[in-house]
Amino acid sequence: MERISATPTEEIIIEDLFEEDADEIREVHARFVQDSRFKGIRRDFTIFNKTHLLQSLQSFKNKRGNTHRINLQFVRQAPERHRQFAWRSLQVFGVCFVLSVIPACVWYFTKFKSEYLLVASLLLVVAGVIALLLFFYRSRDTYVYRSIAAGVPLIELDYHKPSRTEFDAFTDRLEAYIRRAQSSGMNRQQMLAGELKDLRRLKDAGLLSEETYANSRTLIFRHKDFSAN
Repeated sequence: MERISATPTEEIIIEDLFEEDADEIREVHARFVQDSRFKGIRRDFTIFNKTHLLQSLQSFKNKRGNTHRINLQFVRQAPERHRQFAWRSLQVFGVCFVLSVIPACVWYFTKFKSEYLLVASLLLVVAGVIALLLFFYRSRDTYVYRSIAAGVPLIELDYHKPSRTEFDAFTDRLEAYIRRAQSSGMNRQQMLAGELKDLRRLKDAGLLSEETYANSRTLIFRHKDFSAN
């Protein structure tokens, strides 16, 4: 057994049943890949051993990628959709587009035919195109699965990518395995203790920051069912 200090004077005992042979992939049930070449991000998800998900993320900045194991016993069954739009980049695009018209109009409708006007207009068009590309690059539409009690984001997918049919098929299957993993008969106190231990494992693996883990730990310790007999 492992002891985790809840307060300076209190210890919570957590059974090791949550981690037994968890890293050994004995049976693969589903695999799903989301590959965004434009953003340079590749997400790879593998459901294995009926109760776990292997989540891998590769990007331009990290070509080797990071891989983390998620215990589906401690994941909320209902995901959240998050849409984030880079409005500032879109505003810059609009400003550049409007400004690019002014020197072009001056060159066309007046006798002032300086080549600098065309250069300025072209540069503004280029800046606008870059801003538009940044809008698409930075905007995100994601499906997020959080931990049950602490609400920590654990699984993140690009919404309806690569296609709506494939996405819906995988998320339906993932949620079915989440429900199955949580039908093990654990009581509420065991679920909270197991979630705490799993979040600490993810923190040690580098998936969660110290601040996120500390906040999650506080939420779980304060939960009315955590110290219930």
